[in-house]
Amino acid sequence: VDRHGVIGLDLFELFPELVHAGIDASFRRARSTGVPIELSAFLDSTKRWASVRAEPFEDGLAVTMQGITPARQAGERFRAALDGSPDGVVILEPVRDADGHLLDMRCWEVNAAAAAMLGRSREFLLNSGVRAAMGERGAGFVEQCDRAMSSGETIEEDVDVGSAPGVAATWLWRLIVPLEGGVAVSLRDVSARKEAEQASPRPAATAVTFDNRAESHGRDRARRDSAEDIEILSESERAKALRALRALAGAVDAKGAGAQVHSENVANLAVAMARRLGWSDERAEQIREAGLLHDVGKIGVPDRIIAEPGPLTPNEYELMKQHSTIGARIAAGVLTEEQCGWVRHHHERVDGKGYPDRLTAGEIPQGALILGAADAYDDMAGARDYGPTRTSEEAVEVCRESVGTQFTEEVVLALSDVALAPQGTG
Repeated sequence: VDRHGVIGLDLFELFPELVHAGIDASFRRARSTGVPIELSAFLDSTKRWASVRAEPFEDGLAVTMQGITPARQAGERFRAALDGSPDGVVILEPVRDADGHLLDMRCWEVNAAAAAMLGRSREFLLNSGVRAAMGERGAGFVEQCDRAMSSGETIEEDVDVGSAPGVAATWLWRLIVPLEGGVAVSLRDVSARKEAEQASPRPAATAVTFDNRAESHGRDRARRDSAEDIEILSESERAKALRALRALAGAVDAKGAGAQVHSENVANLAVAMARRLGWSDERAEQIREAGLLHDVGKIGVPDRIIAEPGPLTPNEYELMKQHSTIGARIAAGVLTEEQCGWVRHHHERVDGKGYPDRLTAGEIPQGALILGAADAYDDMAGARDYGPTRTSEEAVEVCRESVGTQFTEEVVLALSDVALAPQGTG
């Protein structure tokens, strides 16, 4: 549209899709409260996504629109990966009043499995707040989301949804994970298990929360009232849960700057390195699982940071550093405590300058050191949409130069043997 042709026109006549997306109501709220708003919308007229920001001033609004189509395309890859998960995944963001009080939680992403479990269409869920979607049950769930966001705790429980109209399941396992700017909710239909428990009564499992505060070198520990209440996942349940987390990790990779198979690359490289270091096949399989999930915590990092191919600002880097702690929390209950430690500590450095707990050489588990070296190598030499930043030889040399500061010599030797082995011999 020629800029001279839009002067004097009503914005919502020019872009009626803004009305359909509810942005007109957001604009009115910005005018009445004096608080700027920022959101995204798909413009049918141009077939492009735009980031829309409205800043109140005097008697009007200064509206800024910026094209974000490439970021949204990465989001489409993210959604495709989520839809591959057998577990339901819902991502919610808070709706607050002008004083910052939580009013509701709004769904900004939901996969097909979650929509089916909840008996609602994806379109309905994406355009509804939790209170509208869940009715009288919504208030309690919003309070739980508020607790998770304010405390940093991950909340796990079984929920009886049998009386909810249109809901396919009668019991759902629900995991609420706090993110930067919201929560991710994982759902699993456990109706069959609960029916079996009711047919053969046994002591009920207690709800679990995972503390985000560092304890005993930062390892998160589940708090339960009694060790007898621990419910061990069956092999089939664990396999399903692991597939769900792998899909979530794949979704995170899909959000990155072309690194759509990064987690698989790290897992495969870590297995080969572990075997070079004398690990058994069983232990190598454990590091493969941890490698596949090592970056799953990036689900809690803003998309714009994950998709950034260049250097991060100090503030962005601080947000990125949270992913290893979040990842360990998400993986708890599916991976062993040792594997979760590898996920949490794969960015520690032998000189004590890593994160999240600044462990030193003798304190860092070897599994974490292996994952850290494999991760660093693939960041440099792995496939990207824009091409690898370094050759295999250059990436290994960078790791060699970091022996004694970031990595141990034995781990880098294993990396070198595997990464630089002739094709077919590694």
